[in-house]
Amino acid sequence: MKNKQVFDILKRGFSSSEVNVENYLAYSFETVEDEKEGEEKPRKILREPPCKIKWPRICMNDYLSDADLKVLNDVKEKKEIKSFIEARIPKTCKEPAKTIFKELMYTIIKFSRQHGFNLKQTGALLSHFYLTHMIFTSSYNIAAEKLYLYFKEIMLCHSVASPPDSLKIFSMDESKDIMKFFCRIYLRNLPLIRSMCLPNFAFYLDTFLEAEAPLPKKSTIAKAEKPKKTKKK
Repeated sequence: MKNKQVFDILKRGFSSSEVNVENYLAYSFETVEDEKEGEEKPRKILREPPCKIKWPRICMNDYLSDADLKVLNDVKEKKEIKSFIEARIPKTCKEPAKTIFKELMYTIIKFSRQHGFNLKQTGALLSHFYLTHMIFTSSYNIAAEKLYLYFKEIMLCHSVASPPDSLKIFSMDESKDIMKFFCRIYLRNLPLIRSMCLPNFAFYLDTFLEAEAPLPKKSTIAKAEKPKKTKKK
């Protein structure tokens, strides 16, 4: 995707309200009844993220099933691959988040084919990025360091032969290349992804300032003359 197209989409997203803002509120109010006093009192409770966080584990088909991977393997053209990805995006996902996810998945598929990954490796890598992206876009309280550690733990679950907690699907060199790829295309673009996939808030406050009291008029009394300096002989 060209830079101009990306920023055109980003510009449209600044004023859009298509994302469900309620999913990202820090808290909500709930009315409860006090047993001692018998009165209803509001209390503030934390809202759970809309996306349930799945801790690092073996994930092979969290994004695509084996049947979908076989269909994807037969798709070669760029437009057909993007259509394949777009058909599996939920309807609740609106622009510009839809575009950024489609471009992300296409880039991962392209990377997998360039490195000669088989269907099992491709499915695992797509699931890694899918889960990581879902976690990052589920809350504002996800920092870059936390996201990096999460992705690294997932890679360890697929790089070390220690069943049932981990399987060796990727070699050490492949895991190293994937981590570099993740840092290059995802971590470096977190501000852009946040702007395009999360709602943007703006607060407009009307402030009314009282008019300042008028300054007193200057006195018409002539200023006292300054004493002249006497010249020294």
